[in-house]
Amino acid sequence: MQQMTDVHIQDLAFDTGAAAAGLPFLVQVHRLSATLADQWLEKMVQVGLDKLAGQLPLEITHESSQFVGNGAEVTVKVKKGFFSTSATVCLEVAGAGPNRILARVAAIRILGTLPVEGLLSPLVEMALDRAVQSPGIVRHPTDPRAVLLDPNRVLQTHGVPLQFADSAVWSVLGQPEGLVLKVGQAPV
Repeated sequence: MQQMTDVHIQDLAFDTGAAAAGLPFLVQVHRLSATLADQWLEKMVQVGLDKLAGQLPLEITHESSQFVGNGAEVTVKVKKGFFSTSATVCLEVAGAGPNRILARVAAIRILGTLPVEGLLSPLVEMALDRAVQSPGIVRHPTDPRAVLLDPNRVLQTHGVPLQFADSAVWSVLGQPEGLVLKVGQAPV
């Protein structure tokens, strides 16, 4: 019986390099194909919510997360005082050029189908403003509901001895088993 994993790597090509910035070595990835399972997404959402705990004017708890299409749907319970509801945030993820990943809030729904962008836009704006305080994440120049991530800078900030080649191009594809990330030197 095959064991389920959070991340399944189908293809990987890398070089190890000399030490850099206090790291014993640096792995430079030239090619990668990996599937991220829903369990990975759930863990990452919970880590993010734990980091935000006590910093928002309302209480947010994780209900569910799943990869869909070329992104993800994350459902949380939002509570302030006696008011409580579930909200689903629909995210789109795509490659956006060499070593750039686009993450965009595509929609927000409550009660499964009701769009509530107008009501929750200030919360989305606050979340995006907080995200861009992290090194390697900047606001998209033309899309106010999107950010651009530099994977190398994000990894470096967290002390991970991994770097993607300077010309690495990313692609994202939703599959039934999860979100497939591909990184290569040419369009993948």
